[in-house]
Amino acid sequence: MKFFFTADQHFNHKKIIQMCLRPFGSVEAMNEELIRLHNSVVSPEDTIFCLGDFGFGSVEDLGNIVSRLNGHLVLVRGNHDGTRTRCLKVGFKDVVNPPFKHLDGTVLVHDPYAALGLTETRVLCGHIHNLWKDDVLWHNVGVDVRDFTPVTMDQIIEVGHG
Repeated sequence: MKFFFTADQHFNHKKIIQMCLRPFGSVEAMNEELIRLHNSVVSPEDTIFCLGDFGFGSVEDLGNIVSRLNGHLVLVRGNHDGTRTRCLKVGFKDVVNPPFKHLDGTVLVHDPYAALGLTETRVLCGHIHNLWKDDVLWHNVGVDVRDFTPVTMDQIIEVGHG
């Protein structure tokens, strides 16, 4: 079993394609590619932490997407995710509020401003899309800077040289 991290998938969000210059011709194409890339690295036994802004739409629409994704999905709530109850109905195995401390002490947040003041702790975040990727111990795991694919801590540290 491995742990993976991702953020800001924005499933079903048509405007995110233009806002972040994503290379997709339609929201359907984006959704399918995000699902394909997720399942290309995450196995059913793995745990994946989604650091907020998973998607837009009804519980049923998002539930259909969650049911197609490999792994045990844990949502660290972002500003577009709704209530914990709603997210559990979508199909997440667990839903937590940021900041959330991972097993190795890494702090998981959606918005990096929620972790301001942490200087000697590794922080994984989303929310900022393609503004920056890595900064010493701070790492953006959003799909816009991670080739639209979930990443492991080893990949984050290797790329971020942290």
